[in-house]
Amino acid sequence: MGRKSLRVDELTPRELDVMRRIATGEENAAIAKNLFVSEKTVQNHISHIRSKLDIHTRAQIVVYAYKHGIAKFEPIW
Repeated sequence: MGRKSLRVDELTPRELDVMRRIATGEENAAIAKNLFVSEKTVQNHISHIRSKLDIHTRAQIVVYAYKHGIAKFEPIW
């Protein structure tokens, strides 16, 4: 991660929703279907998340989401 201030309050509610869904393992197509938007719109949200938080990979989005309480770990057993 870069030097930019990593502030969750810079994200829109929709970006937070997309981030949560990424953290739970949803692929872009499923996110788009569940949110009733196109895959391109999901890709745009992901691009905005990456830009605002200065993170570069999907894995970093997942780590950030759990580390900052955006997503919560729920065991499946």
